[in-house]
Amino acid sequence: MSVFNFKISTPDRVVYHDDVEQVSIPTAAGEITILPHHAPLVSIIQSGEMRIVKNGNTLPLVCDRGVLEIRADGTVAVLADTAEAIEDIDADVAQAAYDRARAYMQEKQNVADVEFAAMQAMLESNLARINAIKKWRK
Repeated sequence: MSVFNFKISTPDRVVYHDDVEQVSIPTAAGEITILPHHAPLVSIIQSGEMRIVKNGNTLPLVCDRGVLEIRADGTVAVLADTAEAIEDIDADVAQAAYDRARAYMQEKQNVADVEFAAMQAMLESNLARINAIKKWRK
């Protein structure tokens, strides 16, 4: 089976780095699946579920916004604000953060654009975490 080198990093650490068969990533234009020999591409990634396939096994991660780069040499790099494995997510903390952001946005009618964007990002991030937990945890 053909593979490519994939690396996902955050400002704090390298989250995953290995040769993989495919990766599905949420982008601003929708989810894309990257296979070996994909055309070079740069894209904005959105908060959501990322799936890495290696040796036929799927590793789900949750990532926040960032940048995806598929290089001409076939390597793929993601730089995300955050990325974490499903088993590392505390469901109660994610739900509480989502609820706080949602309540704040409902209470404040005239929030500044910067505050609104920050709360919207918190909503998206924690909703992605909650949805991934529901899908992958048994």
